Amino acid sequence: MKKTRIAGLHFSDARPVVGEKVRITGYLQWYDEETMRWIPAEHKKVKLLVDGIEVSETVTNTFGEFNFETSFSGEHEVEVVFDGTPILEGCSVKKRVVAMSEDSKKRLMRLVRITAILIVLALSIVLLLAAVFEKGI
Repeated sequence: MKKTRIAGLHFSDARPVVGEKVRITGYLQWYDEETMRWIPAEHKKVKLLVDGIEVSETVTNTFGEFNFETSFSGEHEVEVVFDGTPILEGCSVKKRVVAMSEDSKKRLMRLVRITAILIVLALSIVLLLAAVFEKGI
């Protein structure tokens, strides 16, 4: 049996607004012992489970890539599963997703913007002070 993995699992938004579509992408790969590298597992069935219930399935492309699109409400455990074949071992990967209200999302984004601005200001002050001390002013 060849070892497999789901690599590069990515959610377009891990904290979406309730009902907002989320794209889930990743790659199914198998390990080639001879070349010592991961190879795309093409044309293999991959399932999407939400809280242990299968909600969708797809087949990987020639690059081993898969993608799903779904929406959420509340907090859920999302799992991508490859059941395996007679040659390839099965594997899976899990991630938590929390869907929030539109108001909560706006507040979170505002907080992120304010934090980013404060970080830029702090770095600017540090650089300015460094330049002043370097010149000995």
